[in-house]
Amino acid sequence: MDPKALAGLVQPKKLKARGFPAPTQVLLTFGTDHTGEDAYRVYLVFPDDTPDDALSWTRMKPMVRWVQSKIWEADGERHWPYVRVKRKSELSGEWSDVESES
Repeated sequence: MDPKALAGLVQPKKLKARGFPAPTQVLLTFGTDHTGEDAYRVYLVFPDDTPDDALSWTRMKPMVRWVQSKIWEADGERHWPYVRVKRKSELSGEWSDVESES
């Protein structure tokens, strides 16, 4: 499935509508994982000033699991979605220059 279409399923407005904390942006790319298998990488990006407590695993886990399930099911359970929660400054390489979506 097209990564752009998959990313559209889990954008900040949709996450907020489900009661999750809304990231400023959601980034999704298709590539390979550490075993060489095809996989999606999804980054839920929050502002740099987001408190550590707000990004704790206890708070983020339900959203991360929901995003994984949504992408996994939409892709026909073919490629695993690795979902990470990051602050904007923690993005590296190609993602560090991406503008935030409103």
